Amino acid sequence: MQLPAQPGITRIEDQHGSFERIRSDKADGVVKVIGNVNNVLRASIERKDVCLRHPAEIRYSIGLGALGDQIEDCYPKLGEMITVDGNMYCLPADGKDSPDCLRFDKGVEKATIKTAFNVSVSGGFDDLILFKSSEKGGTNMASVYRSLFDMYRSRRPDYKGVIGVVARAQMSGIYGSAVKISPVKDFAPKNGEMITDASNVSEWFELDKEPRHKDVTALICGVGVDLTADLSAFSKDRFNAVFYVHPANIGAKTELLHEHAVIFSAMPLPEKAASLEAEIRGVIENGRMIDMRHILDNSTVTGALIGVSYIQEFLLDDRCPR
Repeated sequence: MQLPAQPGITRIEDQHGSFERIRSDKADGVVKVIGNVNNVLRASIERKDVCLRHPAEIRYSIGLGALGDQIEDCYPKLGEMITVDGNMYCLPADGKDSPDCLRFDKGVEKATIKTAFNVSVSGGFDDLILFKSSEKGGTNMASVYRSLFDMYRSRRPDYKGVIGVVARAQMSGIYGSAVKISPVKDFAPKNGEMITDASNVSEWFELDKEPRHKDVTALICGVGVDLTADLSAFSKDRFNAVFYVHPANIGAKTELLHEHAVIFSAMPLPEKAASLEAEIRGVIENGRMIDMRHILDNSTVTGALIGVSYIQEFLLDDRCPR
């Protein structure tokens, strides 16, 4: 990648495409964590671990959740979830493979999100980037993150090796994943192994070997780790509460990504945009939702408006109001 020597240059190109910086601000990016990913992997979640959150508290987030008036309604069907602009989308682990959504419009301000594991990107965005792929068929998500990592390592002193990403993306191919069984103590694997163990993966996960969707629009939230960076600035315990190696991404050696997406029928990506939030609201209000799930690193993107947050700290949220 050809990197600019001075911060004022806003367009960078590499072998994957162009990255145009539309806006740059100073944000205090943090990742806030509810629960622990190890409780998910070990299927050890109990009813007391299901927490209530107002959408304003986890405006952009990913994790494990479900819809329902009571905790008992949600507990047996906790599945993949994402919040974008405070709206919640989830894929209940109820065997139906059909997404649910809860729009937090006027009249539902008092509604709450039920979650047992949640990772939110807070503090705002440092950069707004317009990415356009130059590769036939689009660029895979791991390569997009790698380009961003390489760019920021040389250009931003506040880059510590972890970024939070919220994007409005045009996807040429989506490879998805979803947990099929609620990872709660009641349903824990009989063999005592983690749900990601080879002996349990086929029972517990839906993993796409071919693209599930082609030529669609996606609203994405995720966190990416540059494994070639010095990550010693972060608390090891807090970091390990967030990340694990997904069984379908075991080939990843330099990036560790965790991304969820809500997927819509195709809508054109704007050539120029000043507000990521406005673009996201436009998709939510005018688009046709078709799916929601964890997306894998080999999913491909042709263009995206990306909000990037340079994560400075991981914070554990151990409050669990019910």
